[in-house]
Amino acid sequence: FHEQQFKIKYFVDMLKYKNVQIPMQVIENGIIEFYSAIITKSGIILAFLMNNPFGIKQDTLVNRTLGQIFMAIHIVHKDLINLSLQLDFISIRLSFYIIRTFYRLIVVLLVDLIDIFRNRNYNILKNRYDSVEYDLDTVILASIVFSVACFVYYNIFLYYFYFLGIIFIL
Repeated sequence: FHEQQFKIKYFVDMLKYKNVQIPMQVIENGIIEFYSAIITKSGIILAFLMNNPFGIKQDTLVNRTLGQIFMAIHIVHKDLINLSLQLDFISIRLSFYIIRTFYRLIVVLLVDLIDIFRNRNYNILKNRYDSVEYDLDTVILASIVFSVACFVYYNIFLYYFYFLGIIFIL
């Protein structure tokens, strides 16, 4: 919230420096209308992501679960838009942090599984990669987890990119 407040004050100070007289109420109303439009459009985009966008075949269970969670958060903060703009920022950032955590978890998991397939292990003490021989059970389990992680990554990437775009705009 403080970043947005700083941006608004910077914009107003810049206008004052150029001797442009715009009432503060007009600027605040314009900003509120802009964020209201973004929140309304974000619900439409979220519904689009839930319905297999761009011809991408997604895992329906993961896609439906993620979509319903974020749609519920969107509906709550859309209904509270007249109450407080800060609640909207908090709910959008909360959604972004949730999906970012899942995204980081999947990326780290995929990188670790690729290291298992390449028979490498990172040695923290020596700060290097060492060769390791894994058991057949470990490789089979890693291949199963890798395939599941790839399917889940497909869905999470779209929602991560969506919320990253909204955070970038706001």
